[in-house]
Amino acid sequence: MSYEDHEVRKAIKACLSPLGGLESVVADGDHVLVKLNLLSAKSPEAAVTTHPSIVKAIVTGPRARGETGAWGPSDR
Repeated sequence: MSYEDHEVRKAIKACLSPLGGLESVVADGDHVLVKLNLLSAKSPEAAVTTHPSIVKAIVTGPRARGETGAWGPSDR
């Protein structure tokens, strides 16, 4: 798997497409909470936390459409 931004966005879109896309559950102006797995301070290569490119793709998608959001650790 590649963690290049465009590849991650494409993979996320492909995963959500059968469900009607992210747009089917997030409407314009919605507030979105993205639950991250922030278990410990490890490098992305250790695969202990949510990879930064996945976070970026998930957070910038709704933000580009005007939704507001927040993100938090897995224990919140």
